[in-house]
Amino acid sequence: MEVMRRGMILRVRQLWVSSHFMKGHSKWDNIKDTKLAASASKAKAAEQLMAKMKRIVRAGGPDLKFNKDLVQLQLEYRNANFSDDAFQRALKNAQLQPPKTATITVLGPSGSIFIVESEGLSLKKLLDFLTTSLDKIGSGFQLSKNDYSKAFEDRGVIIVSAIKADKLLSLDEMEEICIELDCDDVNKFEEDGATFYELICVRNKFAQLLAAVEEQGFSVKCSALQLYAINPVEINKHEAEMITQLYQTLRDNENITQVYTNIRPNSIPIRPLKLKAAAQ
Repeated sequence: MEVMRRGMILRVRQLWVSSHFMKGHSKWDNIKDTKLAASASKAKAAEQLMAKMKRIVRAGGPDLKFNKDLVQLQLEYRNANFSDDAFQRALKNAQLQPPKTATITVLGPSGSIFIVESEGLSLKKLLDFLTTSLDKIGSGFQLSKNDYSKAFEDRGVIIVSAIKADKLLSLDEMEEICIELDCDDVNKFEEDGATFYELICVRNKFAQLLAAVEEQGFSVKCSALQLYAINPVEINKHEAEMITQLYQTLRDNENITQVYTNIRPNSIPIRPLKLKAAAQ
């Protein structure tokens, strides 16, 4: 194309851009956006899995042989397209960087004790939550700064499904099995319409009992060393209703990660926390 400018003829070359080139540029932008979105999604998944890793390690320890929740978490890592090496690195980091846990003790009726732990709330937020919750329930509870850990001892706790080989085991049948396995105690409970048994043993028999339970073909939902009351207390019907309200409040808060109590098992119709394995 020629253009007259001050008596001079200038030759101007037109730039021609094909629609094919523009399409290619748009396609690259789409690929880049997709990669960025996938990277952000994977980073978020890694963060969520790491938070879960810390909770599981704290509750049941870092050994996959004894902590069945870790075995399940490893499958979740694989399903999220993370390698086993990534899982092992996360497990190592979870041990090197223990989670910050806020702990507050609640004293209840008849000498009942509730040690409430949270990994998602600061100490102040946990205090505010418990204060508000107890005010709604009414009198009978108070917060304490004293250490009541001496009222508890470490016990092995293994929770299994009541169904074995397509058969629902009765409490009598389970008690007979527990006698054979040298288990100290067994408690029956229900969660989301399913029946479970909680097997209790002394600390030094935990690994042995867990191996025996698995060998018998039970479906282990979770297993860990936990604080267990040395001298469980009895409560009356009215007190049980109040404690049930407390438990319901704790169950509704996902940031509450553990609750230890000295109440005799099965005194309350629900457990202080939902069985996460039952909800999966």
